[in-house]
Amino acid sequence: MQPNLSRPRAGKLAIQAGLILAGLPLAILSLNRSIDTSPFSVFEYWLRDTALRLLADQKPEPKVILVDIDEVSLKAQGSWPWSRNSLADLVKQLNDQFGARIVALDVVLPDSKDPRGDAELLRLAKERKLVLSQVFDYAPRDSPIKTGQPAAGTAPPLATTINPSTQSATGYVANHAGLAEAPCVGNIGFVPDADGKLRRVIHQTLYQDKLYPSLSLAIIQCLTLGAQTDSSPIESSAALLFDIKPNRWTVIPAKDIFAATQSVTEAEELRALIQNKIVIIGSSALGLADRVATPISANMSGMFVHAQALSELLTPRGYESQRFPAFATAFIHLGLVLGLGIVILRLRKALMLWLSIGLIFSTWLIFAVVQIRAGNPIAQSAALWGFLVIGLTLIPALWLTERQRTRYISDVLARYVSTAVLEEILSQQDTNTLKPKSAEIIVLVADMASYSETVSQRSLGDASSITRDFLSQIT
Repeated sequence: MQPNLSRPRAGKLAIQAGLILAGLPLAILSLNRSIDTSPFSVFEYWLRDTALRLLADQKPEPKVILVDIDEVSLKAQGSWPWSRNSLADLVKQLNDQFGARIVALDVVLPDSKDPRGDAELLRLAKERKLVLSQVFDYAPRDSPIKTGQPAAGTAPPLATTINPSTQSATGYVANHAGLAEAPCVGNIGFVPDADGKLRRVIHQTLYQDKLYPSLSLAIIQCLTLGAQTDSSPIESSAALLFDIKPNRWTVIPAKDIFAATQSVTEAEELRALIQNKIVIIGSSALGLADRVATPISANMSGMFVHAQALSELLTPRGYESQRFPAFATAFIHLGLVLGLGIVILRLRKALMLWLSIGLIFSTWLIFAVVQIRAGNPIAQSAALWGFLVIGLTLIPALWLTERQRTRYISDVLARYVSTAVLEEILSQQDTNTLKPKSAEIIVLVADMASYSETVSQRSLGDASSITRDFLSQIT
C-alpha cells in the first residue's frame, strides 16, 4: 500500500489555523477601551509613560517663565506665608520693572490677612496683570469641601453648550471673598489616573451650572479678553504630552526678583529674560509645593504641569489629527497579529523570518507611539498581547509538528535510502520532501560478465566475497 503522505501536513495546518485564531480574541479584548477599563491598564500606563519620557526633549518654551518660591527664597524673604504686600510687590516688579506680559499666581489665598495687600492684588487682577488660582475638588464626599468663595468674574467659556464629558466638581478651595471679584481666576485642581499619576489637565470644570477654566486656559482668556487664539476648539480635558522636561524650563528663584532692584546689571538681565513673557509664580519648596506624580517625574511641582498645559495651548503640537478612530485601530492591531501568524507559518528561512517579525513589531511600536503622542485614549497594547499568544502557542506547535514530520519521513524513507542520504534530506527543511517531483537523474546500469556461471561454481562464501568486491568497485 502506498503511504498516506498528506496526513502530517493536513494535521499541521489544522493546528496552526486554530492557534492563529486563538490569538485574535486576546487582541480584541483590549481594543475599544479606555486605559482605565482595559484589563492591561498597568502595562498601558507603563507603555505610555515610557514613550512620553523618551519623547520629552523639546526645546524650552520661549513664551513662559517660572518664578520659584524655593527654599533659598524662603530663607531670604522669610518663612511662608508671605505677606500679601510681598506677593503684590513681586507681581508689580515682574509686570512694571521687568515687562512681564502677564503673571499667574499658582497659590490659593483662602484667608484675608492683609486688607491693603489684598486690595493691591485685586487691583492688579482687575487690570488683567494677574491671574489668581482656585482649586476644585472632584472626589465624592459626605461633606463637600467649601473653603473661600469661587470667583464669578472669569472670562466667558469658549463653548456655548456644556460638553457631556466635562468634569463636574463637588467642592472647592477658593480665595477669600475679598478676591472673589478678580476677573481672571484659574482652576489648579486635577483628577489623577487609577495609578495616582497626573496625565490630563481639566480645562473646563462644571460647578453649579457654571464653567470654570483651568489656570492655563484662564491665562489665555485673560490675555485675549475671552477670545480664542485660533479656530481650534479646546477640549474639556486633554492628555498632556509632557514633551518638555522640568530641567528645560526657564526657572528664576523669587529671591532674585526682589534682589534685582538693588543691582542695575541684574535688573537689565532679568528684564531681557522676562520681557513680554508669561510668568507663573509657583513653589518647589518642600511642605509648600503641590507635588504630583507625572509620566516624566515621580515628584514634580504643580507649576511645571500648568506651564506644560499653557505651552500646549499657546503652541498646539497638532498631534490630535493623527488619532485613529476605534475601528481603524482595531483593524490595524488585528492585521498585525494575523500578519505575524502568517509570517511564522509561511517563512522558513531564518533571516527572512526574523526580518519580517522585526518589521511587524516595529510597525506596531511606531503606531502605538504615534497614538500615545496624539493622546488617543484607546489601549494600544492589543497587538502586543496577540503577538504573545501566538509566540507562546504557534511556535511550540510548529516545533512539535516539525518533529512529527521528521519522524514520519524517517519511517517512510529509511527503508529505501542510506542513513547519509536520509540525513541530507532532513537537513533541507523541505516540508514537501515526500511529494512526487520531476527531476533529471543519471542511472548507471552495470553487470558482471558471466556472474551467474561464476558464482554457481563457487561456494556460498566465495560467491558472497566476489559480489561484495564487485559492488565496492562500482560504488
